[in-house]
Amino acid sequence: MKQTFALICALLFISGPALPQSKNAQDGKSDTAQIVSTAEIVKIDAKKKSLQVRQLVEPSTASGRSPGAGPRAGGGGGGRQGGRRGGGVGFPGGGSRYPSGGRGNTTQQAKEYKVFVMKDTALKFAGANIDFTDLHVGDRITISGTPKGSKGDLDATSITRDY
Repeated sequence: MKQTFALICALLFISGPALPQSKNAQDGKSDTAQIVSTAEIVKIDAKKKSLQVRQLVEPSTASGRSPGAGPRAGGGGGGRQGGRRGGGVGFPGGGSRYPSGGRGNTTQQAKEYKVFVMKDTALKFAGANIDFTDLHVGDRITISGTPKGSKGDLDATSITRDY
């Protein structure tokens, strides 16, 4: 009896998430994730109605620490300044464990990708509708869209030109 009850519970647990379907899945459309990104326009192709954009990346500090974290305490000396040179790990020569002397690769590379503007893409600036021709190289835009292909390209559902 206990095994039968456990089996029924397991089947309900497994099949439960499969029952609810979104409206898009019922309409035959794929239910893909929306991506929202802020980018700068690098190139505009008016014939194909596409934009080559560079994703805006937050600047990071060289040491990988957050700004305002303050100085690091010297190697186990209770935060003492001066005296022995802090190294911490004890590598020969007092060097860092990373060849570059830093704390690993903390810089992020700005990603470039294409954004395809469709017939139903909403183009906006300051709450008003704009045309594709109102977008210019160097404009900062916020893009909302679905992934297209394997290169990170997007089919835009909305593009908002930032101020």
